[in-house]
Amino acid sequence: MNGKQQYENIPIPDTLDSVIDNAIRCARPRVSPLWRVLAAAACFVLVLFGVANTPLYTYAADIPVIGGVVQVLRIGTGGEVTDGAELTAESEGGSVDLEFAGMSSAPYFSVERFSAPDRAVITMHGVRFADRSAVIESVEATEGVAGAYFSMILDDSMVQLVVELEPGFDCTITELSEPAALRIDFTGGGSVSEEPVWYLRSETMDLGEGLALLCEQYAQFDAQQVRTGSGRYAVVIGNYASEEEALAALAELPEDSGFYAESALPNERPAD
Repeated sequence: MNGKQQYENIPIPDTLDSVIDNAIRCARPRVSPLWRVLAAAACFVLVLFGVANTPLYTYAADIPVIGGVVQVLRIGTGGEVTDGAELTAESEGGSVDLEFAGMSSAPYFSVERFSAPDRAVITMHGVRFADRSAVIESVEATEGVAGAYFSMILDDSMVQLVVELEPGFDCTITELSEPAALRIDFTGGGSVSEEPVWYLRSETMDLGEGLALLCEQYAQFDAQQVRTGSGRYAVVIGNYASEEEALAALAELPEDSGFYAESALPNERPAD
């Protein structure tokens, strides 16, 4: 079972209704009472999806645009193809907005989820300007965030933000328009698994061009950059339920890849 399959089997948290309600109430700019009626109707439709025990992101693209809320998802894609976007961030309580100044729609983005540690990987295309230290500061100031960093990407029109979650926390991403933003809402109270997660990994590396090149080399295996326990980095592949699955995946890599199988708890970073 790979990482995507594991997360597809995770139930939508009970607090999702409040997340959606918060996204609608907080969406900028403030709007008229008519919008509140329409928003309530949209929220009712979303609640029906949750009652049906169907992952929300499966239907996210089918939800009609009403005002500023485009879609709510845990994993998936959204936005529009563009270029020259500027990324900033603003945090408040248990949510943080990734904002795109002067844009009416968010640039094309994807959201993936992984364990060891539990994290959301948000890749944004067409973003050429970002005050990275300020964005990290805002994200890390948000309740439920254990840490955040930008992956080393050689494409100067793409950024990848990795958000590590505190134990028991989950997050959803609300795509907003006019103005464009991605709102990340964090909710706690979830269970913390003690089952180890297996993955394939490289040797420990510094954040630099070599890390990016190795990740690109194994892009067909959905290779990811992850921060290790000491704050350095490694390239990792997959989330597997057992050592046997991890070794089977390792056998698919070239013999001289340098990758090896390792395990950690869901909220643990890889060791050095």
